[in-house]
Amino acid sequence: MYRKDYGILTGRYRASGREGVPIGLSGKGNTISLQSDSVFRHFLVLGKTGSGKSSFMLNLASQILKLQLGSAIVLDPHGKLATDLALEFPDKALIVTSGHSDDGKSRVSTGIRTILKSNPDEIDQVTSILRDQFSRNLALSQGTWGPRLETVFTVLMKEIMNRREVHSLSGILSYLVNQNKIKAMLRDVQDENVREFLRMQISDWRNWNSYISSSVNKLLPVATDPKIRGMIDPDDDCINIRDAIRAGSLIIPEIWTTGTENVSVVSSLFLSRIWLDARKEQFENHVFVFIDEAQSFPEYILDMILREGRKFGITLILATQFLPVNSDLWKKTVLGNAGNYAVFALTSSDASHVAASIVRLQAREKIVDAIQTQPPYNFLFWQTGDDGLQGPAKIVVPKPHPPKASDYSEIRRNCMLIHGKTTTPESLNKPSETDLHAYILELTVGYFSGRGFICDVAVKKGNTIPDATVNVEGTEFIVEVEVSDLANFRRVTEKILNYQGRRMIFVTIGELCNHLYSGILQACRDSGSERELSRSVVGMLGNITILGVESGSLFIYTPSRHLPVRKDYLQKGTFELSVAVGKTHRQGQILLDYMIKKKAFRVSAAEIRSIFSNTFTESLTSLGMESLTIYDVLAFKEIE
Repeated sequence: MYRKDYGILTGRYRASGREGVPIGLSGKGNTISLQSDSVFRHFLVLGKTGSGKSSFMLNLASQILKLQLGSAIVLDPHGKLATDLALEFPDKALIVTSGHSDDGKSRVSTGIRTILKSNPDEIDQVTSILRDQFSRNLALSQGTWGPRLETVFTVLMKEIMNRREVHSLSGILSYLVNQNKIKAMLRDVQDENVREFLRMQISDWRNWNSYISSSVNKLLPVATDPKIRGMIDPDDDCINIRDAIRAGSLIIPEIWTTGTENVSVVSSLFLSRIWLDARKEQFENHVFVFIDEAQSFPEYILDMILREGRKFGITLILATQFLPVNSDLWKKTVLGNAGNYAVFALTSSDASHVAASIVRLQAREKIVDAIQTQPPYNFLFWQTGDDGLQGPAKIVVPKPHPPKASDYSEIRRNCMLIHGKTTTPESLNKPSETDLHAYILELTVGYFSGRGFICDVAVKKGNTIPDATVNVEGTEFIVEVEVSDLANFRRVTEKILNYQGRRMIFVTIGELCNHLYSGILQACRDSGSERELSRSVVGMLGNITILGVESGSLFIYTPSRHLPVRKDYLQKGTFELSVAVGKTHRQGQILLDYMIKKKAFRVSAAEIRSIFSNTFTESLTSLGMESLTIYDVLAFKEIE
């Protein structure tokens, strides 16, 4: 340990730790170390952006791996800490990811199953984590959390997870959107109150759709995104957790690639899997879990591991920019169970909260000032020992060692080659594609028919059978629901070709609208042998409307903003609305109509001069533009 000394402001502190785990340097450049047993206590690392928190965690993880004290798992929402560690320890790194194979025809996953349900305890833990996560995450709950969602995420989800065939979030989703599966489940529900509640709800399926729509929309991004599913929902573990921990590996789930709104959910599921495995049978090696932005994690899982983790061989290293003072977990559990505190520069209010929590009253004013005035990469360190709280020590983060590797993508690729399992896009979507397709279709038909429009489902039109048709004041729209076909976009293009000259509505989940929009535009620019196909797609742009499903309702998608489903908007279509909504010059709308009629992806400056005034064409010339594409027109405000 280091020597207890409160004279940090007078420079009297001297390092006395010469053996153990190096955590930094004194002002004179001497190494300051913790005794090895001290490093197994939980860590709390506090500091504002740019203060040096990540460098401290990088050094600590490096020392743990070099000294072979255990295995390290890094849950890093930004990716910098994780990739730096992988470059320093390329031979130890195991990357949990999902991506395309070298030939681009399939997906390769190194995922780990995060939904375990071999006993009631595991089911309770997973549902509690999800409930906690979705209820407190504003990006996911969108202010809709209440008794309804509380019921879905506790009682109902537990019943669904008791089904033998359900072992993933997509499996849970497939039950929520399928009336027949819910009805079949009723026969096996033991609790009479739950059984009667479900029977009452599904007696009116439209009412049921309304009831579960919020839950469905919260699960959709995590359960249907191919990359996320490959990471957390593989059929079997691609990486053996116990073997990896026994070997002292560096385990890196690529959570930073899952999207800002999904990072916390995905991270929590990984942490839950580690905790469940440890409780079932303690690992043969110690596990150090590094968590950046820890304040965004569900309190349920952190509370359990902070209280009991060391008993099961797990140490948490929690880094955060501030101390969440309104949280009982952070005020009591974190501060009460952390054995090591590394405090970098903080704001005045955060420094005061930290000092009030861990420092004696008579020393608080000096400590608050010391915390605020620290330069970058300097920190104060406290440790809980047999004699109580010791410190603070004034420490500087050492410079990182040069990495052994220089290309993270190569480390990732090697890991996928060794541990990866190949899955085609179609089979990746298979568990929920049919049920999700049915849910979206039923929601869409119910929406239009409920407003007095005539709808037909699966009625043959020529040589094809669309999902549905809807008649809007004499104009018939072909309705196609897109879920699994987005993984093979050629199928979407073929539908556009099959319905040349007809109005079309494509419907998908809100999170995939931009993917559908971009895919259609990409089909417009194909050349060579696909030139005629691309011309046909361009010619149909004015007839296509993209609808998104969100919170049980429909909206018309444009890149600028979502629009309500109105008759006049349906007649214009998504691509014409994209120009109009962007508040662009009227010439943009005229030019888009011209290109659609000509079926031209690109028009030259000479053609533009024949349509518009010299003033407009001169402005294009001044920008060095000799032609315009569909992409330019749809982003017209950028070139005016």
